Amino acid sequence: MRRHLPRYLEGQSLVIIMLFLALIFIVIGLAIDGGLLYAQRRLMQNTADAACLAASNKLALGQSPDSAITAASEVISTNLSLNAPGTLDYTDVSQVYSPTIGSGVGLSRGIEVLTPSVRVALRAPAFTYFLRMVGIETYTVSARARCAPALGGGASPFAVSRWRGYDSRDDFVAGLSTDLPLPQTYREGGSTQYMRVRDILQAQSLSDGICCPNSSGDLSSEWPGWFSGSYPGNPLDDNFCCLYSQPLRPATPDDPGYETVIVAESETSNDSGSRYKGTVVLDFRDLTRTPFYANGLTPDTDVNVYKDFVTRYILDGYPGPFIYSGQQVAVYSGLSAGQVVAPFDLRYDVGDEITVLIYNGTIYENPSFRISFPPADGSDSDYAYEEKDRAAFSGPNQFPPDCDINAINPVTGGPYTGAYAFDGTSLGVGTSPAAYRLTVDPLLPGGNQVGGVILAKLRVFLSSNPPTWGTLQGRWTWTNDDGTPGNSGWLNLDINGAAPAVTVDGSDGVGTSFTLQLQQSETGECITIDPLSPTLTLTRTLPLRYQGAQSLYIEVEDSPSYVRRAIYALVNLGADSNDFYAYFPGMLIYDPIEPGDPKVVVPFKAETVGGTPLNVTDLDRITYDWFEFNPGTSALTSVAPPADINAQLTPRNDLEIRVGRNAAVNKRYYLRITVQENGYTHWVWYHLWIREPLNQTNNINEFIYVLGYARMRVTYIDSNTIKGRAISGLLQRPDEILVGFLPRLVSWEE
Repeated sequence: MRRHLPRYLEGQSLVIIMLFLALIFIVIGLAIDGGLLYAQRRLMQNTADAACLAASNKLALGQSPDSAITAASEVISTNLSLNAPGTLDYTDVSQVYSPTIGSGVGLSRGIEVLTPSVRVALRAPAFTYFLRMVGIETYTVSARARCAPALGGGASPFAVSRWRGYDSRDDFVAGLSTDLPLPQTYREGGSTQYMRVRDILQAQSLSDGICCPNSSGDLSSEWPGWFSGSYPGNPLDDNFCCLYSQPLRPATPDDPGYETVIVAESETSNDSGSRYKGTVVLDFRDLTRTPFYANGLTPDTDVNVYKDFVTRYILDGYPGPFIYSGQQVAVYSGLSAGQVVAPFDLRYDVGDEITVLIYNGTIYENPSFRISFPPADGSDSDYAYEEKDRAAFSGPNQFPPDCDINAINPVTGGPYTGAYAFDGTSLGVGTSPAAYRLTVDPLLPGGNQVGGVILAKLRVFLSSNPPTWGTLQGRWTWTNDDGTPGNSGWLNLDINGAAPAVTVDGSDGVGTSFTLQLQQSETGECITIDPLSPTLTLTRTLPLRYQGAQSLYIEVEDSPSYVRRAIYALVNLGADSNDFYAYFPGMLIYDPIEPGDPKVVVPFKAETVGGTPLNVTDLDRITYDWFEFNPGTSALTSVAPPADINAQLTPRNDLEIRVGRNAAVNKRYYLRITVQENGYTHWVWYHLWIREPLNQTNNINEFIYVLGYARMRVTYIDSNTIKGRAISGLLQRPDEILVGFLPRLVSWEE
């Protein structure tokens, strides 16, 4: 039997469709409300993170907890006012963080600042749109974040000299060096003034500065161990005379130190140049030991990448690892102050606080050494006035009475010690060479090379053409390691100077002394009456006398690297008072110059034997001659002025050197400046080393020794200069560094 089904079941499809529509509606509602929930949760978390970092950054800048709370609340207000409320249910943004509920790990709403940690917990009710149909009308959106500084970071990429020079107005003066003795000078207009030396970490109310401390070290001075400290010294030794000692009264926020330069185009260190602006390579350390690289940098990293890291560390803070006292940190050269100031100005304002590295004021290079003239009393000087007494007679063939250069000079009341290039210390007719003792002192612990030995060459140039002085000869003498005397043998002085190769042993950390001796080998016959028989005459052979003033240019060169230092000595061989000295004062440190580097400025000095200062604008005539130096043969070849290199004396009594971008590289020159005044003519010598632009960090060989850290308040920012005042003493441990860290998000439960 056939069964017949009904043809239509009315309403059946509609029920199914309605069920599916309801299900779809619920799914869409969940998706929309869930999406809104996720968006609001993400917004709230981003806001908590940003607020936490903003507050922590204020603490890193040395600002108060109240400033940190204000910064966090401003971020919350900005974020949630622009992107909310959406589904968030509040009438004022402050309701998401106020009133505070809980504390510490249990904080569920509020902003909690416990230096250096910050916690931000945000909480707000929210309402639904579609989920109301299933009974879900409200829910709570919350987020929390905790920030703390990155342990071990601390410093901005700046190093500031602890001891600085100031003028009589207490304005910062560039050029002081802690590897030279006091007093040191600065130029003001056309005159030379003494610096007032200050410890910038000393509270200003207690800081009188050092002008001329006695040789034993005045206990009232701000570093009585000036020039006698051992480098790098011992950070664990807290003796007051040490490099690492605390000031008598460390600077504080209420009693800061004197204003000083942090970064500047005019920043100088012991090299008296302006290539170092105050910026250091935090990730490149211990150049003379086992080099240490951090944060992904290597010996082959391009220097431009290193420069990018400077900007990164200024804007974002340095992540570490911590730099400890006594470590060597590489120094940037060729980095303009403007490249540093621009990012600094983006992050910091006047009044903000940063942490900087502190060093002793000396930039070293490997190898690095100083040269000096130690007088008989054991003290030291940056240059020597080794003036011989004036003689009462003139002319190359004129001899003193009775042919005795030990006779009494009626002008001085003493012997004729200046009659010849001899010191007259021997009995009878004095024929001892004039002697100028020189110390070559390695500045690196254990010497400059493996085993503490450097191979050095020593030269001396006269300020007059040697042939016009007869056959003047020079030699170097020294004491060998076994105690036996050594000497270079007599060499005729010519344009290349006396240049024997000698070994300087600095393994014991003590400088090696050399003596430059000068003698006149050209002689004449001096006839005098025999005092025992007046009817007879005696003939004595004496060196001919050549009268005048001389500036001896004395140079020491590290033979393997060609690094060189120079110093001038002044010699008066019976000179007329109108004769003059022309020289560059202090120790000359010849840093390599890259094409396009900022100009090099070197103080120049000229003065008559009678003591009258001479200004460049007053000199009768100045000319310039160039000689190219061959390091292999030590030969000098006269050349035309090199292309794109300009060097001249300025009215400020400075030698100003500009090396353009088109200058030839891998060149070494001597510049001979001929100066004429009062009818006298003298030469002044200066060395230039033009190198290829640095491409990789393994070409960086300049560094400082870190003494520690200091907290500084920024006082001045312009396009080329950053200045500040210390508001702490010397900080050395990580737990002492509370300013300058990189803020970061950390676990809530930490």
